[in-house]
Amino acid sequence: MSQLIEVRVPDIGDYHDVPVIDLCVIVGDVVKVDDALVTLESDKATMDVPSPVAGVVREIRVALGEKVSEGAVVVLLEAVEVAATTAASAVPAAPAVPPAAIVAAPPAAVANAAAPVEVLGERTRVLLLAGNPNREFQILRNLLIRDKTIDATCWLQSADPKFPQDGDEGVRIDKLPEERQQFEPYDVVIFVDPNAEKLSAAFCQNLQQHIVENGCGLWWVAGEQYSLDAMRPAARTAKLADLLPILPDIDYAERQIVGFGKAFVRPWQFALAPEGEDGVAAKITRIVDGKDERRILWSRLPGFHFWFPVLRLKPVAVCAVEHTDPELRREGRGMPMVALQNVGAG
Repeated sequence: MSQLIEVRVPDIGDYHDVPVIDLCVIVGDVVKVDDALVTLESDKATMDVPSPVAGVVREIRVALGEKVSEGAVVVLLEAVEVAATTAASAVPAAPAVPPAAIVAAPPAAVANAAAPVEVLGERTRVLLLAGNPNREFQILRNLLIRDKTIDATCWLQSADPKFPQDGDEGVRIDKLPEERQQFEPYDVVIFVDPNAEKLSAAFCQNLQQHIVENGCGLWWVAGEQYSLDAMRPAARTAKLADLLPILPDIDYAERQIVGFGKAFVRPWQFALAPEGEDGVAAKITRIVDGKDERRILWSRLPGFHFWFPVLRLKPVAVCAVEHTDPELRREGRGMPMVALQNVGAG
């Protein structure tokens, strides 16, 4: 038998009138225990209101931008009772997926070489770190936590120390890793406008070694508040910035862009670079299979209002997406907006 349950805003400390910044579900969605229903944002941090039971969303009682406090009803759920049967207990558990050895076809220039690739039957472990609760962080956090192939650990540097950090159950942390072995579980680290002043020297050094020696991935999403200082040669994060596939134009950023907290009035569109259309970078731009359709779709994506200036690509880097401003073209190419490269064991 099902029952209707009012899901209310839990204890959020001393915060009141906190705005709703994301509706994670729609009416009719089937949810599991701890799935995010709505996302709230205080001046210090963001938090999800989780589902207390498995069930079906029957009504959403709040709207985007609406301000709520502890005890406010946000969602009406129809709880679904999961029935246990003796037949189910007789079904053996599926065997663990073993690592699979795959021989990847190499380029023609090295056609005689075989490239073994190990694909693990494990969830990808991701550390998402952001200097502030900007929209990029909010979107990535929600997508990563919802993805059942990923174990996401989130760290918001501006969060109140008393406020619990987000992440999947079992991999949430109450402090950032410092020792080398603490980084070993992570397959990918994502920086979203990181605040270098709140990262220790040990964190930066051991993460850099984990990337170079163990093949951990690093994705840096530049932002207007902290990225300039984080990319300076004297910053604690300088060795991590040195791993990036681009050389940032620090001088241009200081003169033309960064007084920060400022974005551009006009949105600029994305343009796929040749390597992003049908080259080595196409694997990260392939939102549809057809090359022509992919190029058109990228050009029709909502434009971006902020970009960090790039001096040039590094010699072994590849550009996937370019800026469309003709004044930023160099040697017939647009300024890199999305770029990648391999470093060390990665």
